Formats: sequence, C-alpha cells, structure tokens
Amino acid sequence: MIIERAAGSYVYDADERPILDFTSGQRSAVLGHCHPEISAVIADYAHRLEHLFGGMLSRPVVDLATRLAEVAPGNLERCV
Repeated sequence: MIIERAAGSYVYDADERPILDFTSGQRSAVLGHCHPEISAVIADYAHRLEHLFGGMLSRPVVDLATRLAEVAPGNLERCV
C-alpha cells in the first residue's frame, strides 16, 4: 500500500481509499494531518526563513522562549 496524502485523522492510498490513521506521530495524532492553520504558518515561514544554523536566533524561537519563561514555574531567567 502506498500512502499518497493525508488529511485530518485519515491517510489516503493511491486509490483514494481513506484509512483511519492510528500509527502516525504525536503531532498528527493530536492535531490531525494537514491542519489548515498549521500548514499556513509552515508555508509562511518556508517562504521567509526555512532553516538556520542552530547557533542563530529567529523571532519565533525568541518568542517561544519568552512565552515558556512566562509560564514556567519559578523565576526562569535563562533557558538552554
């Protein structure tokens, strides 16, 4: 069987047969395949900034670190 595409909780084979997906990774299991909002964000960043060397910072990384520091218990002043 060859899987050609996925949407929501289903994967589709070459004959467009829907197959309920119980085997994909955690992100797909929770959010579903090809979630429109997540796909839009990925597409936006793919057009602006695909990949950086791990030692470089991008705005999403800084924003995520800031938000995590705000919700983490205690007085988090640094994250690695």
